[in-house]
Parts: sequence; structure tokens; C-alpha cells
Amino acid sequence: MEAVTTMLSNAVTVFGSCWDAMTSNVPIAILVGLSLLGSGAGLFAKFRHAV
Repeated sequence: MEAVTTMLSNAVTVFGSCWDAMTSNVPIAILVGLSLLGSGAGLFAKFRHAV
């Protein structure tokens, strides 16, 4: 569980640092959103498998 929390906090940090660039560049925002959805789904699948 600690690893998941660390990954989430890292993702939030990266997301926050990229927010300004994303809001000014729509294609990048779409790409980042899709990659975040994909990584989130992968983390969720790993977490469910671990449980």
C-alpha cells in the first residue's frame, strides 16, 4: 500500500508541474490525460491482483 501511495503522490506532483503547460496546449493535455488514464487503469489492475 505504501508503494501505491508514493506513486500517487509522485503522479500528483508531476500533474501539478505540468498543469500550466497543459492548459495552454490542448493536444498535450489530451495526450497526458490519456496516459494518466492508462497508467491509472494499470495501477488499479495491479492493486486488485495484489488484493
